[in-house]
Amino acid sequence: MGLAHKKAGLITQNTPLSGEKNRKRKYEEIRNGDGLMNKASAAKKLYQESSQTDLKLEDSIKLCVEQMEVLQACTSGKNVFFTGSAGTGKGFLLRKIISALPPDGTVPRASTGVAACLISGVTLHGFAGIGSGEASLQRCYELASRPKSAQAWQKCKRASSPFWGGIQLILCGDFLQLPPVTKRNPTSGNIDGQQQRFCFQSNAWEKCIESVYELKDVHRQSDPEFIKILNHIRNGHVNEGITERLIATSKQIIEGNGILATQLCSHTNDADCINETKLENLAGEKVLFKAEDSDAHMTKQFQATSELYLKVNAQVMLLKNLNISSGLVNGARGVVVRIEKGLPVVHFKNKIEYTCKQEKWIIKTPSGGTVTGRL
Repeated sequence: MGLAHKKAGLITQNTPLSGEKNRKRKYEEIRNGDGLMNKASAAKKLYQESSQTDLKLEDSIKLCVEQMEVLQACTSGKNVFFTGSAGTGKGFLLRKIISALPPDGTVPRASTGVAACLISGVTLHGFAGIGSGEASLQRCYELASRPKSAQAWQKCKRASSPFWGGIQLILCGDFLQLPPVTKRNPTSGNIDGQQQRFCFQSNAWEKCIESVYELKDVHRQSDPEFIKILNHIRNGHVNEGITERLIATSKQIIEGNGILATQLCSHTNDADCINETKLENLAGEKVLFKAEDSDAHMTKQFQATSELYLKVNAQVMLLKNLNISSGLVNGARGVVVRIEKGLPVVHFKNKIEYTCKQEKWIIKTPSGGTVTGRL
């Protein structure tokens, strides 16, 4: 992020544009209660089929000071990029921003279907109407210029920026996670060293992005030593002290109540193979749970699989927040203790026993419709 900060500058304070009375009023509504989102925005129509429990939980959580600064910049009409390490609330803040902006002109977009599902949005290439986006620049331009595609662009909220047809850009992500996929030279098989890999390396970034923020307050972890270690690893700075501290944790006993330690893999196929093998080794019959998808061709974009086999004593993990205050959050680990009335009953690591019910995932289609997955 050093280069991004150098080119755009880390902004710590913004003032809403004087002519944006409606946005200022909306921002003041959001700000009531020292950052508490206590008034429902019309933009929540974007999530009208989402879990009402999720919305209520998020609406009850206050934005911290640095998150409020980002929200203020966005509601003032500026082109903004905000980043931060894992656990700083990027996704949470992004959903707050979406709910604060006019619904008719705000289109949440992401580079992949799974990421789009997290914000009830649509993929960027799907919104643009350019298919997979792998065609030539001229062909992509032709596809994006078709009446149906152009209509989607024209609905976007306009700002004072002369770039992107005046569309306001609010970008969110972390350049210190997985780097973008770069095509290799067909002759040498190597990546061209002169090829720009990150969007902030382009001239368009310096011209378009007015404010850059880095969220630094970690909300997911509370141990300051652990947070410091994670930040060092994120920046690629692993010294001897960190190495020794992490190796020492191998002696800790973290398994209990039938819940095994989570094994991390670098590839999805490896994780699937391990999970299938472990499941087959358990005694008892497998029970199949099938999703109810409104479009079977788009199931890969959901976080949850379309078919899930379980057994008693199977290791499981939550894929979405169910009850934050009770610890039933995305990533919570547990074990199936029984199948009751056709539903799996899970005992979680925090000693809570929960009967898993059907949950819903939603993604937007380029035409403005929705695709729903229930599992």
